[in-house]
Amino acid sequence: YELLEAFLGAKWDESTALAQSRPRPYLHIVAKEVEPDPAELEEKARLRAIGDMIWAAKSEDLTRLKILLDSGVDPNALDALGLSALHSTISPEVVQFLVAAGASIEVKNSSGETPLVSAVRNVNPNSELYVRALLSAGADRTVRFQNKSLLTLMKDFALLIGGEPEIQ
Repeated sequence: YELLEAFLGAKWDESTALAQSRPRPYLHIVAKEVEPDPAELEEKARLRAIGDMIWAAKSEDLTRLKILLDSGVDPNALDALGLSALHSTISPEVVQFLVAAGASIEVKNSSGETPLVSAVRNVNPNSELYVRALLSAGADRTVRFQNKSLLTLMKDFALLIGGEPEIQ
């Protein structure tokens, strides 16, 4: 009723409103629209938890990740941008933690990229350890993206940062 009170500029009291001389039939409609939809609230809470998990993965906050996963957040869930926690980190420790917690090493983002493809496509000299962690965790080395093999993607990546790719 807070929104209704702000709209009316006075405290809402149903008995006073009914006793007034002129009827206000629209008040009950406004009051019903103000009530939150439980499904909408649940969806907002779910998206907020996924956002928290993405942030925790980016910031390498394993304690926060554990709390979120223990509370039931899906380790493969995608945020509003279509990224999973594995797509959002470059930390080998976070990769190991998420995979041990049930995250799929082959989860795809909204562009259809696995974390491994995303890692080799996004030029970042610090992602070598991340790529190695993904491969050690069992990421599919035969994955293809936009008709390119992982080796081709890695060669492209290596040329952009100056070096030769090494797949073991």
